[in-house]
Amino acid sequence: MQYLAGLVLISSLIASTLAADCSQLPDGIYEPACKTYLQCTGGVASTVQCADNKVFNNVTQACDDMINVGAPCGTLRDCTGKADGLYADVDWKCRSYYTCNTETFMGHNPCSANLVFNEKLSTCDWKANVDPPCGDKGKNPVTKSAFGRRR
Repeated sequence: MQYLAGLVLISSLIASTLAADCSQLPDGIYEPACKTYLQCTGGVASTVQCADNKVFNNVTQACDDMINVGAPCGTLRDCTGKADGLYADVDWKCRSYYTCNTETFMGHNPCSANLVFNEKLSTCDWKANVDPPCGDKGKNPVTKSAFGRRR
């Protein structure tokens, strides 16, 4: 089974390389995606696959750690113009938050299970205590009458 998976991977890489035509293109990187990109060198195309824990970084034009790469592939957040503080990571449904310090992204921190980040309190909290878009605070719950019908 492992042999078959390896064979499929190799054949797909060969097929994608053969399908690309770099003969009329200058050397460079083309068709970048989160995990792969096409490298053209001297008219020859080769598909580059990033390692499991890496994604393509448009700035450096190479595979890089996710923390160094912006969305949608990476986890780097833009802190330009943001005050020092903790911010809910809405891309991750507020289950984590990130820190900005002197307009520099300092990293992500996860909340414990079933909690979301409450920016007002700068801590992880129950959804019922947190304003939207991270929580449910202030939303009217659907209630049922004694007969099981919605009111």
